[in-house]
Amino acid sequence: MRGMTLLLVAGLVALVAGCSSVSDRVGERVAEEVTGAMTDGDVEIDADEGEIRLSDGEGGEASYSAGEGVDLPDSFPSELTLPSSLEAFGVFSQTEDGVEHTAVQLRSTEDVASVEAALQAAFEDGGYDIEDTFSQQSEGAYIAGWEAVGHGTTIVTSLQGFDDEVSVQLVYGPRD
Repeated sequence: MRGMTLLLVAGLVALVAGCSSVSDRVGERVAEEVTGAMTDGDVEIDADEGEIRLSDGEGGEASYSAGEGVDLPDSFPSELTLPSSLEAFGVFSQTEDGVEHTAVQLRSTEDVASVEAALQAAFEDGGYDIEDTFSQQSEGAYIAGWEAVGHGTTIVTSLQGFDDEVSVQLVYGPRD
């Protein structure tokens, strides 16, 4: 249910993004109220910045930032230097029971083989062990993924390559 609510929230932010008139700002406020009622918590939507913040009032929090040139979060593993061809366009973070998990969405216009090789090298150079790898090639698309473990952190990586763009998602949190 929480995932569906977050998708709804993302959709509401998309609807009010770029609004500047008073009536459009009223729409942003209504979206906050509706989403807050659905989640039984507090919701803040900043359409100008492409940000959503949710709080359940019991210590659980979630946030999502989207748009061109999104910064990596402060919690991003400092040992991992991402290839320069990757640009962040979305960051989702959730804290529950004092434990934070974060997903970073990245993209590149480089070819998928180059991005995959550079990303795996970055993990290895950063002191991570790559485990549980998979890949699959089909007509016009390539998917791959792995789990990287190191520095008390687990990072699950998924990579999708299409004709003209590569999309990467890194989901990380403390090692269980």
